[in-house]
Amino acid sequence: PETDVEVYMWKGKNRNIQLASTKRLVIGGGDQERRPSTERKRAKERWGFGIALEADLFSGTSEKCSTYGSPGLSQLSNVFEVANLEIWTLTPMVNIEQAEQLEEGRQLIERMSSDIK
Repeated sequence: PETDVEVYMWKGKNRNIQLASTKRLVIGGGDQERRPSTERKRAKERWGFGIALEADLFSGTSEKCSTYGSPGLSQLSNVFEVANLEIWTLTPMVNIEQAEQLEEGRQLIERMSSDIK
């Protein structure tokens, strides 16, 4: 049933916990860093991103992930379309005013950097 949730904890095999770039948002993935490089080259198992959302946030991929020991999370294919996306952030702020000041500062830096380009 949809109420069942499978949890995949960090396995300690690599530090590929999360990545954010202008191309995608990634959770988990990659080869097992602690194996010698000769073993990694010979390994027949394909390790990919646990979840990767493309920059448009409309599509993504999910593959077997060594970071969390999880299988690909999409049942039909490793590629999927996003139907709904909910994103949370945790900020080290004591109150809303501090969070608003941080956001205003971020927006100012973003505007200034776009003016330079």
